[in-house]
Amino acid sequence: HGHGHGHGPGGNVLNRLKAAQKEGQISGIIGRMGDLASTDPKYDAAISTAAGGALDMILVESQRDGMKAIEWLRKNNVGVGTFYSLDKARAAAASMGPEAMMMEGG
Repeated sequence: HGHGHGHGPGGNVLNRLKAAQKEGQISGIIGRMGDLASTDPKYDAAISTAAGGALDMILVESQRDGMKAIEWLRKNNVGVGTFYSLDKARAAAASMGPEAMMMEGG
């Protein structure tokens, strides 16, 4: 395995997580919030509810996936990741109501 460092802090952690996911050691890793926001509008809501510092968080399908990923990072001494689960984001969005998720200008 070549150890090239990803761009910026956390890049390497995400690469390692994705590799581990391919090998079936962990699951539910979606990607870095900052990258997802620009590529997929359906994650915009999750990212806007996560507020500041969210761009470097790693979005996972569920909190269980996040826990397993953290466990894996610790066990393999890879580094630290901040995880945000999609189910949590959906709950936050639901509790705020759709109005809060939408911004209109003009």
